[in-house]
Amino acid sequence: MYIAIPLIVIIFFVSMWGKNLTSTDVKYSELLNLLKQDKVAAFELNLSSRELKYKLVGDDKVISYKVPDSQLFVSDFEKRIN
Repeated sequence: MYIAIPLIVIIFFVSMWGKNLTSTDVKYSELLNLLKQDKVAAFELNLSSRELKYKLVGDDKVISYKVPDSQLFVSDFEKRIN
């Protein structure tokens, strides 16, 4: 009983967090094209984990993508990031 309640709470929060975050199988080149065409409304990159979270224009859904190389991504979009 004492273990079940915290476990249920943890499962609830994990499931709620996962609803706003979608993982995608988009190719890096497709992501670059989306950014170049200004179809990405906002993005956030975690340099250490290489996780990129972004939202497309007109959509509130957060999409998660793991970039192959953080430094390459930063150099590709240095002008847009600054």
